Amino acid sequence: MKIHSNAAKPHRGLAIVSGALIASVVAFGVLVPQLSASASQEEYLMADYMQWNVVTYGDAYLQAESEGAVAVGGTLSFSGTNTATQHSTTDDDSGIGLLSNKVDLSNSSGQLKVLTGSIRVEDGTQIDVLNRDNNNAQIFTHVVAKNAGVNSSPSIVANNSREGSDTVVKSGLFASLFTQSAAESLAQQIAAYPQTDTQGAQAAVEIQGSKATVTLSKGKTNYWPISADTLASLTEITFSGTTPKADDGTFLVIPISGSSVTFNLTLAGSRDPSAMLWVAADASSVVQSGDSLDGSLLAPKANLEKKSANIQGTIVVKSGTFGGSEQHYFPYKGKVPPVVPTKDPTDPVTPVITTTEPTTTEPTTTEPTTTEPTTTEPTTTEPTTTEPTTTEPTTTHKNKTTSAENTKKTSSLAKTGSGSAVAAAAIVFTVLTAVGTAGIAISRSRKHHRNQ
Repeated sequence: MKIHSNAAKPHRGLAIVSGALIASVVAFGVLVPQLSASASQEEYLMADYMQWNVVTYGDAYLQAESEGAVAVGGTLSFSGTNTATQHSTTDDDSGIGLLSNKVDLSNSSGQLKVLTGSIRVEDGTQIDVLNRDNNNAQIFTHVVAKNAGVNSSPSIVANNSREGSDTVVKSGLFASLFTQSAAESLAQQIAAYPQTDTQGAQAAVEIQGSKATVTLSKGKTNYWPISADTLASLTEITFSGTTPKADDGTFLVIPISGSSVTFNLTLAGSRDPSAMLWVAADASSVVQSGDSLDGSLLAPKANLEKKSANIQGTIVVKSGTFGGSEQHYFPYKGKVPPVVPTKDPTDPVTPVITTTEPTTTEPTTTEPTTTEPTTTEPTTTEPTTTEPTTTEPTTTHKNKTTSAENTKKTSSLAKTGSGSAVAAAAIVFTVLTAVGTAGIAISRSRKHHRNQ
């Protein structure tokens, strides 16, 4: 029986070695994806909308020309203008230049030309899609009123697509690309960035009368939170020194608080529209009546009334009347910043609340370290007291406590890439622990064998 017991100890040592090695492999498998994910976290903040010039979740009335593609989640009506004059969704003829759920030709006039890309309409019950004339010769795609004929007016015409109704009429496409709730969540998230972006900067703004002078930190995403009332009082915005410029990583995000937003101003000096983003998360109304507005506009709950000049950027609103001159295609090129959790991420004015993470109250002292196999072996009958086995429970317990206290912090480190060193250290420690445990177990088993 004694021989059997001693013979079992090498097997027990091998089991310990195997368990330790498996643990290290599992830990490595968990940590490596985190390291890989941290390197791929960065993406464009407005990625879902970058290929579009205009996106409305409800109705849109087009009077002004759009350089880029237009998507209408409600009903489209128009007064003879052009869309996708330069950019379809893929910047070539195979992309979409105009997408709409419905088309109301009874409240439209003239011809709406889609100069680049194809036409997509989800509800084809009130329209005919024709790609052949009265002589059966192939022509560019025409969308006309039901039974009105190819030469009728008003109409929508694609200037470089000859697709028929089997391709043009496509239900469910808008919903597969956009959801208003996602846009609203994005707007709320961006509105909170002035408090959560750990690498951003607050723009320095000086307002004298109706003129605002903005000073930016070069190479950073700068934030200028402003109320709708203050914005409405401004007639001019100018930049001192550094200006918004995507090429050097200098961006300006302007979160606007309030339900009614008015732009009646001029932006003076040079600036890059693709480096500016206006966000009106809670606005129900946005009016542009001044000079051209540089920058993309994200106001997913608002009806936009564009009265004059241009908007130079991507426009994402609930609904809109697009008058004035044109919508120019300058998608916002800023990236998603690293953020830390807030007490309430839907509140744009809530600061970072670090005390919400109860790291000091976690019951770390209740972890049972005495159940580990190495502490239960009868090693006291053998002259092996010089082996540092008694230090193992303390080290393991310490690491467990540290991991428990920093569980919530790990997710934010993975996002910013700053957790790479911690993850690498954890891997090295796990492997070294496995090797040490293996050596101890093998040595112990050999001594047992010699003593017999």
